[in-house]
Amino acid sequence: MSKVKFSGYNLPVPYTIVVVVAGIEKPNPSTYIYFGEFNQEPMIIGLGIRERRYTYSLMKETGEFTVNFVNRAILKDADLAGTISGHNVDKSQLCNFTYVPSQVIKTPIIKESPVNLEVTIYDEIKFTDHNLILGKVENVLISSEFVKDGRVDFKAMDFVVTDYSNISYYSLGEFINRWGFSRK
Repeated sequence: MSKVKFSGYNLPVPYTIVVVVAGIEKPNPSTYIYFGEFNQEPMIIGLGIRERRYTYSLMKETGEFTVNFVNRAILKDADLAGTISGHNVDKSQLCNFTYVPSQVIKTPIIKESPVNLEVTIYDEIKFTDHNLILGKVENVLISSEFVKDGRVDFKAMDFVVTDYSNISYYSLGEFINRWGFSRK
């Protein structure tokens, strides 16, 4: 198999799509792809965000935010939330999300999201164009419709990912096998 040098702006790999909600009185949803889990005990997540973003100022003001994972059912509103600035528009009125109270923090979660994280800011690392916000996950919520026989029904969640190098969305594929199958 031959290889060609990739010269795009973003890696040609799938990125998780999340909607971050910041702000307590007037929630501001914004879509992000620079996201990941970095520690388990305590659970620490990281979010790449530019300082000039309205969401950043709200996160710093309150010290908290929620992370709401995107599936096909909320993709249109997630896309909209990621293409308009909260500096100029009340996105909580524009997007068709239902905001419900979190259980541990004050920032609301998005009811329609299959998985929600309630997060407090743990640390921050400044880079040249984005900052890495490290957040301590205070609570994880999963919509009950996606829990079957005590297990999460990942396929039913219908998550989507983005190929940011081509500015495109894709659904996740079918179940292949369980972790460790190669050793059996």
